[in-house]
Amino acid sequence: MKLRLVTMAVTIVGSTLLTGCASEPITKQTDSMPSHQQKADARIELAKGYLKQRNLSRAKENLDKAIQHAPNYYRTLLTQADYFKQVNELTKTERTYKTALYYHRDNSYVLNDYAVFLCSQQQYQRANEFFIRATEQPTYPHIGSSYANAGYCALKGGEDKLAIDHFRRSLSYQPDNLRTLFHLVELEIAHNDFEPARARLINAKQQLGEQAQILQSLVRLEIKAGNIAAAQNYQLKLAKINPHIGGFQ
Repeated sequence: MKLRLVTMAVTIVGSTLLTGCASEPITKQTDSMPSHQQKADARIELAKGYLKQRNLSRAKENLDKAIQHAPNYYRTLLTQADYFKQVNELTKTERTYKTALYYHRDNSYVLNDYAVFLCSQQQYQRANEFFIRATEQPTYPHIGSSYANAGYCALKGGEDKLAIDHFRRSLSYQPDNLRTLFHLVELEIAHNDFEPARARLINAKQQLGEQAQILQSLVRLEIKAGNIAAAQNYQLKLAKINPHIGGFQ
């Protein structure tokens, strides 16, 4: 499976490696809310849309307006960091994240996004520290996603056992995230931890039916566990779903 980490503030997290990432909340407009932040939010949304389209000049135009309205607002800074990443200005990206951390040291969106950046720079241990800090804020609604991000980063760094721990924690918050579940199951199979992997897959099969990916994982698990009869049974079921898969190997 291809690994892809997800930022919270700029990308919408769902269920892909993480199933999408939920974007950070925009503060509801109130009479007491500073108008400069309202104006910045509008420009940030435009900038983010243009960044997704890779229309960098229009993205920068709107980002510059957001900076004029609210230069130290965390959403402004995270969008600015994303822009610098896209134009490959990594020194400026790092500097922008550090500015965001200076003003918003306990903001989980900032902590998660900086961790994603650190992981992309192969700074795996530091990334893990910031992912964990992101999950420590009780009001943060994407704790499961940050744990999943931490798991994918641990995998990139060759830390399978740490990845297993993070994926397990992620699933306690997001039990229906199949992407995380399958990554965890494959790691558990690889490390001969058959019982929890089997329980997860059987539960998924009961909830979702006999889907090909679930059955394929069950076949691999039972072969490695030495349960050939069970593996053959799952392979037969798999062949009924997709006759092109062929017989039991």
